[in-house]
Amino acid sequence: METLEGVRITYIVFKADDGEYAVVRGLHEGKDIMLVGGLYQLNEGTVIDAVGEWTYHSRYGQQFKVHTYLECRPKDLSGIEAYLKSGLIEGIGEVVARSIVEHFKEQTFDILDNHPDRLAEVHGIGPERMKAIKDSWAKHKIVRELILFLSAYGLSMTYILRTYKAYGDDAIDKIKENPYRLVDDIEGVSFQMADALALNMGMSRTSYQRCRSGILYYLSTIGQNGHCFATYGDVLSGACKLLGVPHNLLDRAMQHMASKGDIVIEDNFRVYPKLYYDYEIDVAQDIKRIMQGERGEPLTMIEDYDNGVEYTPKQMEAIKAAVCGGKFIVITGGPGSGKTTITRAIVDNYRENGKAIRLASPTGRAAKVLSEATGHEASTIHRLLEFVPGLGFGYNAENPLDGDLFIFDEMSMVDLPLMRHLLRAIPDHATVVLVGDDAQIPSVGAGNVLADIINSGVVPVYFLDVIFRQAEGSSIKIAAQQIKEGILPDLSNPEGTDFFFIKNLDEDEVAKMIVKLRTSVIPAKRGVDPLNDIHVVAPMYKGEAGVTRLNALMQAVMNPKEEGVKYGSTFFKVGDKVMQTRNDYDKDVYNGTVGIVEKINPFDNSLEVDFGNYATVPYTSLELGDLDLAYATTVHKAQGSEYPVVIIPLVHTHGRMWYRKLIYTAVTRAKSMVILIGSENILRSAISNVKDASRNTRLWARLQSIMQATE
Repeated sequence: METLEGVRITYIVFKADDGEYAVVRGLHEGKDIMLVGGLYQLNEGTVIDAVGEWTYHSRYGQQFKVHTYLECRPKDLSGIEAYLKSGLIEGIGEVVARSIVEHFKEQTFDILDNHPDRLAEVHGIGPERMKAIKDSWAKHKIVRELILFLSAYGLSMTYILRTYKAYGDDAIDKIKENPYRLVDDIEGVSFQMADALALNMGMSRTSYQRCRSGILYYLSTIGQNGHCFATYGDVLSGACKLLGVPHNLLDRAMQHMASKGDIVIEDNFRVYPKLYYDYEIDVAQDIKRIMQGERGEPLTMIEDYDNGVEYTPKQMEAIKAAVCGGKFIVITGGPGSGKTTITRAIVDNYRENGKAIRLASPTGRAAKVLSEATGHEASTIHRLLEFVPGLGFGYNAENPLDGDLFIFDEMSMVDLPLMRHLLRAIPDHATVVLVGDDAQIPSVGAGNVLADIINSGVVPVYFLDVIFRQAEGSSIKIAAQQIKEGILPDLSNPEGTDFFFIKNLDEDEVAKMIVKLRTSVIPAKRGVDPLNDIHVVAPMYKGEAGVTRLNALMQAVMNPKEEGVKYGSTFFKVGDKVMQTRNDYDKDVYNGTVGIVEKINPFDNSLEVDFGNYATVPYTSLELGDLDLAYATTVHKAQGSEYPVVIIPLVHTHGRMWYRKLIYTAVTRAKSMVILIGSENILRSAISNVKDASRNTRLWARLQSIMQATE
């Protein structure tokens, strides 16, 4: 980091609405320079000491990237007047600024800081204007003090500004009281950042606040790995390693946290974040409520319903259960087993009976597939529940959804928190049908909802295990079923197959072969769009055939434009295929949504993405970290999506990452062609690895308990 002292701002080039990013020109030691970063409330004429680093932009040249800054108050009268008339302070324009300085001279800042009522002495400042000046100056002073306070501890302007927005005028007092609250309240502030701040402020390493925050942080990490609870011993050892304090101190802290309701300790063994414990109970209770709810008037099943399809007895049993009997059922099976066929039949019967039907999936792409398959409108679950950022879900227990039949597809992707909000909004009389593939990997978020409901044994489940060979891409479906059963598929590439294996043990060659197949060979032979119809999935980002390198290689061939915007090591250009990597409720774009970069602005490093069904979405330079190139993705990111052609590298660097459910999920992303490239031994190892992505959850047990209690 370097400090530039006495930089006078000469021109505001760009300023984001949220104040978190700006581009300005300044004068430093007689030279014109460009500054970029979180330059909050800066106006022309303001003088700052800026801390940051010099960077080079390919189009705009040398820039100073500001980490933090401190505003300098000028001492000469002309500088003071320029400062006041810059527009920074509401109620002070050019004339009033001159009048104030002429009256108070060098005492001007002291008057504004400590004796603002004396502004009444200045001609032209009445009660209303004086109030505006006082309020604006007080706010500006608080922000200045907050910048001075937090920047001393290494926080960047981005987090300082977010802190002010969250806490307002009481920001410093709230942070001094408990700096660890920043982890919960300020987006992007990690436990490590808050811990460094707290320790630098003199907080004891063994304080209860620090122990509490460390324990909650550890429990948040288990949620990121899909678990709802951790064992007591794991929490003790994990938090001890994180905080460097004795076990007995953490033991006392955990007991106190349990008594205060911060965590739940169950059977002296399982430690839950309170929210996950409550959600497991809520989901179990809502499933019971729906199962035992009155169905309303009986439905008449369409006589001799076949829809041109010959149903298996198990398929027909599932259709009848949804139409005539069950209130809450699960339909599960692999690709080609008839899940879509059954779903369409259930919808047709309810439509024939004049009933209200609601269909939803976790992702926009999956919702579109569901809508096309059934001929009925489908939406994402968030849109169905009318989620509004900052306000929550519009539909809930107090305001339930209107509908008689609710079908939710791709249920393996739904985590515990979303399932809780979803079921809260389902009316008692409705029938709920969950559709999903229990052999796929579980949700990214905490929980193992579909598997837990199936394993509880208290909900009717219809397992579809017949593969219809006449289905498009049937060799893929047969191979997927074999993988599910632990059998190595036929890798001999027989004539007519759509499931191919290419042996190559050189990882660099595998990567280059994938690029060639994606960009020229397959499009020429199959007549498919290389951008939208072919997808590459790998288990991890690292490695010569990992997602990061594959994206770079394919971008170089498929989109060789030179102009773009950079974030970290990623270069985004118009026409790039990109993916949203986290839920952004403000933008109404969710993790895994894929779009195309439509417009870039290299001057402020912003861009716009077209997500198809969504409106074109803008991204500031600070938001580019929410995007990643999507020529290739991890298997987890591809879940819920299907593509005509899928290519999968099987290389030794990724060997330890593969397991049966993961390779099964990767293969089942394809509709008409799968190409595996790499080592047969890696595939064998993956199929035999049945670690099953096990998770610490107890929804299954709570379902059993709550249903048994009513028997």
